[in-house]
Amino acid sequence: MHNDDVSPARQQYLDIKRDYPNTILFFRLGDFYETFDEDAEITARELDIVLTSRSVGKGNRVPLAGIPYHAVENYLARLIEKGYHVAICEQMGETPVKGIFPRKVIRVVTPGTVTEPALLPGDSNNYLASVVTSEGSSSSSIASPLGTAGHPENQVFDIYYDRAMKNVDDRKGQWFIYREMEEK
Repeated sequence: MHNDDVSPARQQYLDIKRDYPNTILFFRLGDFYETFDEDAEITARELDIVLTSRSVGKGNRVPLAGIPYHAVENYLARLIEKGYHVAICEQMGETPVKGIFPRKVIRVVTPGTVTEPALLPGDSNNYLASVVTSEGSSSSSIASPLGTAGHPENQVFDIYYDRAMKNVDDRKGQWFIYREMEEK
């Protein structure tokens, strides 16, 4: 759906945001990741950065909060730690097409998909696991490689199986990090 009252960049943002409604969309514009509308209000509040506004065409202004692309890990870590999901939308290519850079979401970062050491809490182990369930079956499987500390941790999942299975419905077939598991 195209709206003639907004700029092409705004329309591109709206089209991409429609596909990622439950995330904060980091929309790359030059040297910054920009957030708009409610995302901007959340980002400004949670990161304690300036909330401003931007013209998006025909006298319309929307809330805006931006962060420098080179500092994204710091800001991203803070949002993820607070439980937010962030879609990273990058400019694709070096040349605009019809006056605008093509953009696409290259990654959605959630508290359960973080694997970068800079984004993980350094004071606790983080465990990667996959939960697989079969519809109509009472059996499930959990697979785990090494924890971030480099220790084999498969036995830990026997202890936490019931707790992990409580949240399995929204994680079927996906990898996730199960943090701060206590050992016996």
